[in-house]
Amino acid sequence: MINRLEDLPNELLWLILEYIPSIDLFRTFFNLNQRFNTILRLIHFRLNLFYTNKTEFNYYLNTILPNITSDWIESFYIDDITNRLHSISICKNLRSLTIQHLRTENIDLLAKNVLPELKQLDYLRLHSEFILKDSDVSLLTNVIFSDQMPLLRYCYLLFQDFGRMSFDHLDAVNKTLSLKTLVIDQWCRLRDFIRLLHFIPNIQRLTVRLFDSNTKG
Repeated sequence: MINRLEDLPNELLWLILEYIPSIDLFRTFFNLNQRFNTILRLIHFRLNLFYTNKTEFNYYLNTILPNITSDWIESFYIDDITNRLHSISICKNLRSLTIQHLRTENIDLLAKNVLPELKQLDYLRLHSEFILKDSDVSLLTNVIFSDQMPLLRYCYLLFQDFGRMSFDHLDAVNKTLSLKTLVIDQWCRLRDFIRLLHFIPNIQRLTVRLFDSNTKG
């Protein structure tokens, strides 16, 4: 009869511990003994840094991230309120990424240094309620609608304080062959929508807000 958690086999412990939020997991089990340290390094982590305070965020950076195998980080859920996007760079094999409160001053970092390195990324969700420039959105879509993210299958874009989407800046030779589901929660002219279709030839589900700029009323 098993009376203690540590009496369980490693395989079962892995399955159980994956359901515990990572910060609670480490504060409870890290450095408890060598066995638990080894188990913690090999768990499939789903890191949630959304609305974590500065103390908790520093704990992630200084204690959790250095003591886990980055290849096992499957998903990252993070906000951009306090310049945290640099913490994504360690997760080269990330499969799911959600960024809330994306700010214009960090778009360049995200588009040029973070997203192109995430070759295993399957799911991307970006949200911003701040004012973004046309050049910001152009930088992001240049990466998303190209072959720089070869496994991306799902993408959701919502920029609340941004006007209509345009795709005139995209290079006609670029396409994303992997993208199957795209949600652009922005206004898009009919002609821009038609141009977008060129870059997503294998799309299966597509949602945009369409309007016809030539409509008279």
